[in-house]
Amino acid sequence: MRKSEISLACASVGAAALLLPALSGCSADADGSEAAKQSVAATGAPVDPKHLTLPLDDYRILNKDILVIDRARVVLLKSCMRRFGVDLPVRAEDKVPGPQYDNERRYGLADAAEAARSGYHLFEKPVTPDTYSRKEKQLLDGTVTVSNGVSVPKGGCAGEAARKLSTEDAQEFNLVQKLNMSSYVASKKDPAVQEASRRWSSCMKNSGYSYPDPMAAINDSKFSGPTLGPDEKSVAKADVRCKQKVGFVAVWSTVETGYQHALIDHDKSKLAVLKARKAEIVKRADAVVRGGTA
Repeated sequence: MRKSEISLACASVGAAALLLPALSGCSADADGSEAAKQSVAATGAPVDPKHLTLPLDDYRILNKDILVIDRARVVLLKSCMRRFGVDLPVRAEDKVPGPQYDNERRYGLADAAEAARSGYHLFEKPVTPDTYSRKEKQLLDGTVTVSNGVSVPKGGCAGEAARKLSTEDAQEFNLVQKLNMSSYVASKKDPAVQEASRRWSSCMKNSGYSYPDPMAAINDSKFSGPTLGPDEKSVAKADVRCKQKVGFVAVWSTVETGYQHALIDHDKSKLAVLKARKAEIVKRADAVVRGGTA
């Protein structure tokens, strides 16, 4: 599996997804670009992508939240199914698919160890999907109303679990998704980010590789197969080395932080509601996991 511009607007809870306005007030300007350059100069060190945070993270369902919600969902499903004499063969995942840190590949590959180990690829163990009997499926989705003389909850055990976790509205966090993508797309076009891309490209040419920007490297069709492509590790290592040399992640993340703050200010009231909803969902899930029962 190869991951490039991924997980920018995706957050899922179990099987159900939880989830470009005008950027007035977010136009690229000299002040924002200069702030990015000054930030990089001040830190003097590359940003660790595994610990990179952005303002909209406060409103997003993050990987750590997904894992808690999924564990809670499994607890609730098993508890519900036991009422019908069924021991459901389902388990919670111990990690999310793809990158484990929410923003680690937001701006492309930036981990030198990963580049040396597997190039641009993420070699993951194949996930074996859960399989259910006809009866189990009916109880899960509620296509039967009574089983063994016991009433099946509306929407089945899956519906009951979603209601208890308050995750039944799959579209609820769409605004956060849209803002998250908007800030990414707009900041990518910012003069400071464009300049960082040019400096990265120049660095790559000195290493013998010709790419206009980092996304062109990670999206090179030579590296799109199920196995490592020719020279993939060498290109990936040079890519990360050049990102670090020009402070690429620091520049882009600083610029995008400014865009996200502007977007948050524009939709303060709506986002405040979503932040509270996120806290409620995670609190409910955590209570279920800690209790171990419904």
